[in-house]
Amino acid sequence: MDDYRTHEASVLTGRPQLDGVRMLWCQECYDGPLDGLAEWRGGEHWYVAVGPVWGERPRRYALHQLTPAQAAAAWQRHHLLDGYQRAAQAGADVAEQWDRAWADRPDHRDAPILGWFTD
Repeated sequence: MDDYRTHEASVLTGRPQLDGVRMLWCQECYDGPLDGLAEWRGGEHWYVAVGPVWGERPRRYALHQLTPAQAAAAWQRHHLLDGYQRAAQAGADVAEQWDRAWADRPDHRDAPILGWFTD
């Protein structure tokens, strides 16, 4: 799990289970989404898988509060990476750009946790 940006189960202690969370897209996957952007109560927030994630279903996620600027930046990065993926599928050599964008992606695990949900 060290290579993935996930949480230990202890981060859920004392936090409420949330209803109505809708995953919009995922940034990283391993047998399902590990993190990405979600919508809840009219706002866009970052979700992060809570371990152990290997084979556990339903998977649990912590929902982190984002500012509108952070959510906009997440969308921008999502579209950038999607563009690189499409370019690579069309035969363009964008590996260096992809690697740089992937390495520079923000880590929102320290943002306030609003609660948790399952997929």
